[in-house]
Amino acid sequence: MFAMAFPIGIYEVAESGGLSVFPAVLIFHFANFFVAASLIITQTALGASMLLFGRRRRLYALHRRLSKYVLAVVLIQGALGLAVLLPYVFQ
Repeated sequence: MFAMAFPIGIYEVAESGGLSVFPAVLIFHFANFFVAASLIITQTALGASMLLFGRRRRLYALHRRLSKYVLAVVLIQGALGLAVLLPYVFQ
């Protein structure tokens, strides 16, 4: 999803005339993208390492704790995405 959404977003911003056309919340949406991507990559790496090397108690606890942060960041990313699009919906 991230590999597809990021180039599409950059293309839309470039084709529309730059950041000045979009609301300021796009900058937060863009920064949150990198936080969400890094959390999901870390979560995937933890899950894969537990699958390959066995489920250790500390890794599993970290994996469970990190999943709550991943969920929160993804929900924030969705809300910021909607905030970027709302001015165009109500024009």
